Amino acid sequence: MATSKAHRGRLKKDEVRLPTMLSNEEIDAMAKRRCLMLLSVLSGQSTISRAIKDAQISSAMYYQLETRALTAMLEALAPATKMENGQERSRSFSSLQARVTHLEQEKRRLERLLAMTTKIVKPGPMKTAMGRPTKKRRTRSTSKKSVDKQIERDQPSTSTTDGAAAP
Repeated sequence: MATSKAHRGRLKKDEVRLPTMLSNEEIDAMAKRRCLMLLSVLSGQSTISRAIKDAQISSAMYYQLETRALTAMLEALAPATKMENGQERSRSFSSLQARVTHLEQEKRRLERLLAMTTKIVKPGPMKTAMGRPTKKRRTRSTSKKSVDKQIERDQPSTSTTDGAAAP
């Protein structure tokens, strides 16, 4: 299973990242060599330790390859089993191919729709100037107490009949 360059991060349990510098022919040749190695060990023609030395891999890698190969062989050679929805695997594969074709067409249609929309809709502001008015901030010189004191100073005091200053 090769992954795209955009996919980074941790590997899933059964995911394998192939080196990007290998071509498809080189990958196929590697798979054939591995298959031949595994079959020679399973047939008794070669020992596991000899195969590991010849392939220059670790024993853990050998057993991992052997498990994957046997699992794939059993799955490929098993009679067509019913899937959850009642389809056989071969029919399921053809239906998946049809779905891929349909999704590719849908993607092209949506890309054309996006291109047409961007041609028609001109760029401009995304919101109006309306909205909540901004709160005027008071500075230290215009705090409420200082404003009240300044108002008191600016108002002329008027005296009352009893001699007290009016507010």
